[in-house]
This record gives sequence, structure tokens and C-alpha cells, in this order.
Amino acid sequence: AVGFYLWNKGTLSVGAGTLAATNNLKIPLAVLAAWFVFGETAPYGRALAGMGLLVLALVVAAGQGRDRGKSADPAAADDRPTAGAG
Repeated sequence: AVGFYLWNKGTLSVGAGTLAATNNLKIPLAVLAAWFVFGETAPYGRALAGMGLLVLALVVAAGQGRDRGKSADPAAADDRPTAGAG
């Protein structure tokens, strides 16, 4: 119960992006804790393949985030006010 309280309290002090990233880390961290802390066994080949897919998805998403601010139309990036605006 204390952990949930601290998690919810911490959500108030970070932005949405940080919260989303840390929220999505809960499952992989739980898997790692199960392996290393509790000594559970798992089909490691499938787990590594899944982790590889996650890393690939993060790389693709990071690349799309960089391209999001760019525009194919140079006039769209023009900061000068247009005629009639004001």
C-alpha cells in the first residue's frame, strides 16, 4: 500500500512523458526481479527476442519523434506574421 501511495504521489511531480516511460518500465523490471531476486526460470530465448522487439520499437519511436517537428513546406516554418494578422 505504501508503494502505491508513493507512486501516486510521485506522479504529481513529473510530466506526462516521464510518467508514461516509467509506467511502461514496471513490467520489464518485474520480470528482471523475478529472474534475479527470486531465481525464477523462463524461456530466455523468447524473453530476449521480446526485449529486442521492445528496443527496436523504442528506436523507431525516437526517430519519429525527431521528425515530427520538421515540415516538408519551408513556408510553414516561417515565423513572420501574415498580412491581415494582428
